Amino acid sequence: MGQPCVMFTWDSFSWTWMSFAQSGLPVHGSIVSG
Repeated sequence: MGQPCVMFTWDSFSWTWMSFAQSGLPVHGSIVSG
């Protein structure tokens, strides 16, 4: 029950970071990789 919830949260987080990275953040690479 909690596993799928966490996965969903990560998906949203990943997307959020991607948006930030598009602005010019090389950190997204490390986050997306993990």
